[in-house]
Amino acid sequence: MWFKQSAIVIGLLLATLSTAQACLLNHELVPTDVADADSVVIADVQNYMVVDGYARFELAVESVLKGNPPAIIPVGWTNSTFGNRKMMSGLHLVALLKPDSPLTIWGPPGTNARYQPAPDRTRMNVLQRPCTTAFILPVRDRKVSEIRAELALSRW
Repeated sequence: MWFKQSAIVIGLLLATLSTAQACLLNHELVPTDVADADSVVIADVQNYMVVDGYARFELAVESVLKGNPPAIIPVGWTNSTFGNRKMMSGLHLVALLKPDSPLTIWGPPGTNARYQPAPDRTRMNVLQRPCTTAFILPVRDRKVSEIRAELALSRW
């Protein structure tokens, strides 16, 4: 009897970990992944809010590093690593995918996480491989210079 109850508990734990918590560890972003972005901008985050399980906000573009985005970009962000309003103040480097991007992004090896676009299909999406840090970084972040160098090398 004890063995059967233990097996059921272990099975439920494994099912929970593989579905609801596909990412047990958050990995750092990989600067070369910026090549997948449709647009990369330096912008001010405005009107940031979390609604129905995803974040939405606008970006007031200061400069464009890749792509041809509008001056004000509506953005959706579905990943669970949402920042708070305080974190989102000031200029950020943001890499974005078009709402209709055909890109399929999987998480790091060993995870079953898969990228999901924001439900509002009129908004661009923050580029973020599941289980990693998002491509929305304060301009003073150490990774920003690596990302800029990667964009200069790729010459999109």
